Parts: sequence; structure tokens; C-alpha cells
Amino acid sequence: MRQIQYKKEKTMEFKEVYEVKDVKLSLMESNPPKLRIDADGLARSTGYTDPKLSMAVYKRQPDDGIQDFTFVAKPPTGIVLPVLTPITADPYTMHDIPKWLKGVRVHAEKNAIEARLEDHGGGFTIEDLPTRGLVSESVPFTTIIKSSHGGPDESKQIEIVSEKEYKDFFKGNPPPIPKVDFNKEQVLAVSMGTKPTSGFSVEIVNIIHMTGGITGGFTFVHYVERSPTGPVLEVLTHPFHVVKCRQLVGGPTIFVKAN
Repeated sequence: MRQIQYKKEKTMEFKEVYEVKDVKLSLMESNPPKLRIDADGLARSTGYTDPKLSMAVYKRQPDDGIQDFTFVAKPPTGIVLPVLTPITADPYTMHDIPKWLKGVRVHAEKNAIEARLEDHGGGFTIEDLPTRGLVSESVPFTTIIKSSHGGPDESKQIEIVSEKEYKDFFKGNPPPIPKVDFNKEQVLAVSMGTKPTSGFSVEIVNIIHMTGGITGGFTFVHYVERSPTGPVLEVLTHPFHVVKCRQLVGGPTIFVKAN
């Protein structure tokens, strides 16, 4: 059994939120790279403030390579509505990523959710990460389709390198134009999954390919997600963005969600 201690912010001033609903990992392009951890959940009522992730401190590193966090917030002090209320933790940035890290586990009062590096941001391990010698180029790309309708039901960030994968992504009916020549081109796609209203969007904003040093071959795909800022239609949407670019070889492709 692992022995866990928590940082001092986990005091009587803070309390575990009721439930963790989602945990996402994304690699921030930097030298050395940093890991961003995002978590969404539910609080027991309205009025909770200052939601954050409290990182566990171990007497020895965990055997399973999973870093524990607790999703906490300050309980309300006034009149509240006793209904389960969505709550989002402030993003946690891991500046020094330990070599043993394979993923994170976020705990709440009711449950815990585990997120592994290999399942997020296109899939990567600590051994994949660049540490020095950054030399890069911006890769031109062409939009195939960008829409709030027609995307996958789930959030995805994927690299597509074959005609079969391309057809599978579009459920057998890819756009007829522009054509993709998989002998010399590849496809990158991001989607937000199912959203409850109009006004959501996702966009690939740049592609950075590392060309020198020990990072040669790494590709960072930067994308942004946007939420509604005005009136919306109460209709289900499936925002996604699909682009093509020249083939990028030599290393992993890592998707980076921009702030």
C-alpha cells in the first residue's frame, strides 16, 4: 500500500468535491516540457470556490507509476442550492515530470479517475519527451473540414496516415475535396465530442515539427477549444477540425491544447 501525504492546501479550509467526471492530460511545448492536468467534476452544492488539484507526496515513488491528486475546493459559507453543481479545477502544471510517471489519478469524495499518458495528447511516454536541443519549423497545412456538426461523439486528437484510417474517421464517407495523397501527405484531426448547444468550436492553429538535436522528428500540434460567448441554440453539436499536411516522420505526434 502506498503511503500518501498531501500538500498543506488540503486542510480544513478545503474539502473534496463530490465526484470527478473527467481528467485530461496535455503536454505543454517547452524546454524541458511540462505536463498540464485538467479535471472536471461535481460539487455537492452551489457556492464552492477556488477549485484545485492537490498533489500527493510519497515517501517512495509508486510502483504503478501513477501520481495521485485530490480534487478540492473551498466549501460555501452562505446560502446555497443543495444541487450537484459542475466544477472545474484550476489547471495543474507539473514543471518537473518524474521519469517514473505513467499517468495520474484524481480522487474525489465519491470516486477516482485515472488518466494515463499513453491515452492522451496522441499518446506518449516520458521517454518520448524532448529535453534539449530544440530546433523547429512551422508546417503549412490545409483545412479539409471545420464544422460544428458531423464530428465524432467523443473528444479525439488523432493522426491519420492511411486511406483506411481516413475513411474510418468519416464512417466511410470522407470529403471528396481536397484530395489526400497518403503517399506524401497525412491528416490530423481534433474533435470536442458531443456538446449541448451551438457556439462551441475547436481549431488546429499550428503544427511545429522538430528538425534538429535529440528532438528531431517530434511534431507538436497546437489546437484551441472555444466555448459559447453569447446566445446559443439548444441543439446538440459535434465540433471538429480536420487538416492535411506533408508527411511528418521520425518521432511521435503530440497534441497540445493551447490556453
